[in-house]
Amino acid sequence: MAGLQAAATAGRIEVPQGTETLGVWIKPAPGSPDLTLWMILKDGGGNKHTIDLGKLGPPEWRPIRAGIPQGLEAPVQLVAMQFLERADTMAQRTEFADLLQGTPPTIFLDDIHAVMAAGGDIVVLEDFECDIGWLPIATESDPPDELGATEEDPYRGRRAARFTFGKSLNQLVRGFQMSPTGGPVPAVVSTTFLDASGLRPGDTFLARVSGRVVSFEVKDTAEYFPSMDPAGGGFIVVDTRAFWEI
Repeated sequence: MAGLQAAATAGRIEVPQGTETLGVWIKPAPGSPDLTLWMILKDGGGNKHTIDLGKLGPPEWRPIRAGIPQGLEAPVQLVAMQFLERADTMAQRTEFADLLQGTPPTIFLDDIHAVMAAGGDIVVLEDFECDIGWLPIATESDPPDELGATEEDPYRGRRAARFTFGKSLNQLVRGFQMSPTGGPVPAVVSTTFLDASGLRPGDTFLARVSGRVVSFEVKDTAEYFPSMDPAGGGFIVVDTRAFWEI
């Protein structure tokens, strides 16, 4: 269905072959909570890998880095940056994830980079000098999490990224990602769903799917769809390949 096709596809950041370490320059704003940064990689086989870069540290510019697993199937892509606010062991359990709220901080980031195994050369993968292709991971925060370029306090160059987020978490994390659809997941919905929700084509909405918050955009409507019942609250149809990439 044409309505399920994304208007744009966000590019992914490819990790160069021969990379030993990934890192980023980071500066938490004063008063930010005790946060840990994860980088999420996707290998050529579609498997995702979490790289723990450790705690953000004091409110000053510094690089944080971590080694990546060797022998990953190429191409390896950086698909998300996630911030985890540590809680006690009980609170971190998945069954409590929907009940938790975090502390709303502001984080500055600059120069996501790779350190090569041969010679230790540094390759900058993202300097945030051009338009930012990243999107905040959907949460139920009001106002929503925001990511943008700023000239307020770059580490290097003219601009850095500024990420400000609220208290809501999505499966215990907040952060930003390279959306495969370039935005919310395109959806075709039943007319009964529009009537029940009050939404219109072009509107965006949040929904919980398998315990996580996902942002959708109403691209088109349909009266009927095979195996779907339009009665009651109606139905939503999405491209599952795009959905599971989020």
